[in-house]
Amino acid sequence: DGEADVEDAMVCVAADPNHVPDDARPLAGAVECPGAERQEITLDGATFGPLHFKSASTCGSSCCLLASMKFNIVAPMNFEYRPRDPTPLAERITEIGGCELHRLARCPMAIGTMSAIPPPPPHLLRLRGACCRRGFCGVEVAVNGVPAVAMEDDGDFKLPRRRVTDDSGGTLQVSLKGVPSCLLAGGSSE
Repeated sequence: DGEADVEDAMVCVAADPNHVPDDARPLAGAVECPGAERQEITLDGATFGPLHFKSASTCGSSCCLLASMKFNIVAPMNFEYRPRDPTPLAERITEIGGCELHRLARCPMAIGTMSAIPPPPPHLLRLRGACCRRGFCGVEVAVNGVPAVAMEDDGDFKLPRRRVTDDSGGTLQVSLKGVPSCLLAGGSSE
């Protein structure tokens, strides 16, 4: 359909900027850190950070801030975010204890997956005669000003559909050539 297939992507968190791949993209959303002085930081979707969290006075030395950290990621349009639950940060603290910052400084961690939502299937334009319901032969269809293409002999034409990338709603302009407009609904070939 002209759209490139997009593979799933890992959503990662890193403590060292050198661990951020060159092709990484920043995401929008928020990071919650219940044991920190500032308990939530907004992710603007344009920058990577760094994000700074400082332990609140109520959190003692045995408390790892990163263990309770939650990532509320807003998926870009036409994508779906699937978080790992529980977060790997909380999981590792439960299993081996210690400090997640020390481990995260050595290696980034996958916290979820971003997947492209598949494009919708094409609409079917069906042009049939009123007398016997057979398809019109030799009819050409033009969509959104793209040069006309011959319709199948059975009177079917697949109208392409793409993922919506804005708020326009995805309107198609269809025109038919090769059938008298008086035989079409509304008397127009557009």
